[in-house]
Amino acid sequence: MTRRRIGGLALATTLALVPAAPAQAVPDCSPKPAARTLLTGQGSMESIASDGLGRLFYSNSPNNQIMRLDKPGATPKVLATDVPKPGGLAFDADGNLIAGYGDGAVEGQADNGQAGVIRIDPNTGVKQLVTKGFGMANGIAIGPDGAIYGSNDFAGDVDRFLNGKLETDWAKVPTSNGMAVDKAGKYLYVAQTFKAPSIARVEIAKPANVTTFVDGPPEDAAAVLDGMVRDDADTLYVTANIAGAVWRVGQDRKLCALARGLKNTSMVAFGGGGPGFGAKNLYAVGFGGELTEIVGATDKPLRAAPLQPLRVTLSPKKAALGKTVKVKATVSIVGVPGARPAQSATVRLAGKSAKTDAKGRATLSVRFSKVRLVRAEASLAGFRRATAPLNAG
Repeated sequence: MTRRRIGGLALATTLALVPAAPAQAVPDCSPKPAARTLLTGQGSMESIASDGLGRLFYSNSPNNQIMRLDKPGATPKVLATDVPKPGGLAFDADGNLIAGYGDGAVEGQADNGQAGVIRIDPNTGVKQLVTKGFGMANGIAIGPDGAIYGSNDFAGDVDRFLNGKLETDWAKVPTSNGMAVDKAGKYLYVAQTFKAPSIARVEIAKPANVTTFVDGPPEDAAAVLDGMVRDDADTLYVTANIAGAVWRVGQDRKLCALARGLKNTSMVAFGGGGPGFGAKNLYAVGFGGELTEIVGATDKPLRAAPLQPLRVTLSPKKAALGKTVKVKATVSIVGVPGARPAQSATVRLAGKSAKTDAKGRATLSVRFSKVRLVRAEASLAGFRRATAPLNAG
C-alpha cells in the first residue's frame, strides 16, 4: 500500500479517518510469539525481503532507497538509490533482488504503465531494468517458473511478466496488494486493501478463476490488509496496516493475530537463516519506520532465497596423460548487469587448490596418469559454487 497523494489529499490522512477495528476481533494466536523492535526511525518502509545469507533488504520510500541490514545489531547500509517510489521486493532464482518501482497513487490510478520492476545486485547495488509497463508494482511475487507478478490496489488488477512478455491486467482482483505464490505454483494469493479484509485466490493456469480464499470478521472491517508472504506449509502471513497487526491464515482458513501494536505494518518476510536473521522468525516493517522481529513465527520455514552463482572456465579443457599441465581457471560472479571477477575464490582440481587474483584468475599444475573426467570446483563464501569439466587423456 502506498502513502502517495491522491487528488491533493494524502492517502495516509484518508486512512487515518477510518475508525480502528476492535483489538480482539481476530483472536490472538496461541501460543503468541514474542515480538521485539530491532530498528526505529527508518522512514516509511514499504516492503522487506531476505536472502540466503539471512540479510534483510527493505525500502526507504521517502528517499527512494533500498536498504540492507547484514546481521542483528548491524547498522543499515544504503544498497541502491534512485529507485522511484519503491514497491514490492522479492528474490529471483539467480539470487538477485527484484524491486518494484512506481508504487504511487498517481501511477496506480492511471494504470497506464508508469511502473515496472528492476533487478538489483544484492552485494553491489547495481541496478538493471527488467521491464516497465506495470500499473503500480505495489506488491511483487515471483513464481517457480520465474513469473513476476505486480499488484495495483487502485486499479484492481495484477500484471505478469513471464519469458520476456508483459501481460497487463493478467488477473482482475479488486484492490490487490500483497501476494504470495503457493509452493506448487498453482495459486496466487492476493491480499485486498480498500475493502473489508479479504484474501483472494487466483488459479494461475486460469487467471479468470478468482475466488475468495478467506474473509476477515466484520468487526475488523477497517483493518486494511497490505503485504503478505507464506511459509513452506502455504500458511499465509498478512499485515493489517491500520490495525497495526500481523495475521496468520492457515490452509484451514482460520485467522489469528501473531503481533499487535505495530505502526502501520506494510510487509513481512521470513529471515534467510545462515549467519543473519533466523529462518523461523518473521520480520515486519511499516510506515512508522520500525523493524520488528516476531520470534518463532513458523515451524515450517521457507527454503532460503538463492545466492548469486559463480561461473568457472578452464583453459585448456583437456590434459595430456603423463605430462604436467598448467590449467588456468577464471572465476566470475554472475550478477547485475553481468559477470564480474571473483577475487579470492578457491579453485580445486585433482587434489590441488589455489586462490584467484583480482581478475578472478588462478593457475593449477596437474598431472594425470589415466584417462578420466575430472571437475574443477570454484567456491567463495556467500555465493553458489560452480564446476567445470576437464578431460584427461
